[in-house]
Amino acid sequence: MSATQVVAWDGSASAHAAVLWALERAHRRPGDLRLVTVIDDALALSHSVRIAAEQALAAEVEWVQRQSSNCTVTPVLRTGDPEREIVGQCPPGSLLIVGTPQHNAPYHRRSLAARLVRMSAVPVAVIPRSPWTDRAGVLVGVDDSPPALTAALVAADEAHSRGETLHVVHAWPSPERAGRDEDELTDEREIQERVVQRVVSRIRTAYPDLDVAGHLETGRPTAVLLRQAVIRSVVLLVVGSRGHGAIQGFFLGSVSHGLVLTCDCPVLVVKGEV
Repeated sequence: MSATQVVAWDGSASAHAAVLWALERAHRRPGDLRLVTVIDDALALSHSVRIAAEQALAAEVEWVQRQSSNCTVTPVLRTGDPEREIVGQCPPGSLLIVGTPQHNAPYHRRSLAARLVRMSAVPVAVIPRSPWTDRAGVLVGVDDSPPALTAALVAADEAHSRGETLHVVHAWPSPERAGRDEDELTDEREIQERVVQRVVSRIRTAYPDLDVAGHLETGRPTAVLLRQAVIRSVVLLVVGSRGHGAIQGFFLGSVSHGLVLTCDCPVLVVKGEV
């Protein structure tokens, strides 16, 4: 994945957490870092608001430059609709990074990340304020779709660069047992296990020295991934989507939306297919 990182920055503690995550990633992937602040149209005519925003952004850029020499930092100050302006600052191949406030923050603030995930044509990393530095391992949710394979390969690349184990998880909704014999259920389970095996095999071909573990779990996708992220205390959770404008297929809107709003570890939503 490209080393160009775009951080949605508004001066909040959650935005600073996003900057910290971007800096940690820049140690492994040196490149460009763009901090984007957007002044809403309703406040754009206020000279004092603009001056305060410029000063705060300049101070954050100066702080970032003192922390790392691995990236070139560019401040961007825009006016208009926050989501559209932020997405518009993401060149092809970049990574958009946005922080999320604590769970007791107003819903409209927490859902900014979900709206950016829907609108963005590039991958989006959603960073919570909770600590992630004492975690280990990368987890990716998969099914048998091309977007899921794309997500798995991106997750493998992230795990490889971090020197972490990659956990490949496929959620299988509880099978309906009424009127079905054990042979049918066994056959269905084998089909679901092959989904995991195919993805793991593809990853091992691309990253032969990466430690990869496959898991078939029973339950709804959102609940399974949240539970596994907690149990394994992973440093990153990766999911896939079909790309710009919609979350479809296995990772239907409610899954990505639920994960970016509630997960206590960073969530990377990957767009498109291999």
